[in-house]
Amino acid sequence: MLPVDWEDLELKDYPDVIKKPMDLGTLRANLKNGVYSTFDDVFADIALIWENCKVYNYSTDMVKIA
Repeated sequence: MLPVDWEDLELKDYPDVIKKPMDLGTLRANLKNGVYSTFDDVFADIALIWENCKVYNYSTDMVKIA
């Protein structure tokens, strides 16, 4: 539920690949603090989390394969 700790995990390319990080902890805090005005806003961040996972893991898996 925390942001990806790319420095400790030595994922040096993470900030280059993921331009708009989002995580469940931030999503939860945003919900608690009334940041979202619609369900669509919440869903957009949920979709962003999923998309970031796919984009980063797909791109790094391809590097390992190549």
